[in-house]
Amino acid sequence: MKKLKFVLMLVLGFAFSNVYSQSLGGILNDAVDMASKAGGKAGTAGDITEENGNVHVEGVGHKKTFSLTGGTLLIEGTSNVITVNGFASKIVVEGAGNTVYVDKVNNVSIGGSSSKVYYKTTDNKSKRPNVKVSGPGAGVIKR
Repeated sequence: MKKLKFVLMLVLGFAFSNVYSQSLGGILNDAVDMASKAGGKAGTAGDITEENGNVHVEGVGHKKTFSLTGGTLLIEGTSNVITVNGFASKIVVEGAGNTVYVDKVNNVSIGGSSSKVYYKTTDNKSKRPNVKVSGPGAGVIKR
């Protein structure tokens, strides 16, 4: 896993060094391609763990659906598309180009560019999740 994290850091570092010559989409596609060549299955790299009602997604290019009943979803990676059926008490996204679809969530934190969390509802009185977003193009959107 440490080798994969190192490879991803190198890939993303190289990709972002060419930011002026490529679009973000091109950079993310390059990262997915390079990471998969480093040992992941076609188009994906990294681990997914489910433990004690929580889900942890690490890596690049995962497209998965999970059911939660109050647990936490943590994503550390790039270009993942994750669907959560049920209730996530907290969603934390670190990385670029991730997309999350969730039925219900109370707290969302996004660190990184172009990641989005789409939610249907929340338990909060404000009718909006508590949100902390840092990164250009990142956001939390009611659907």
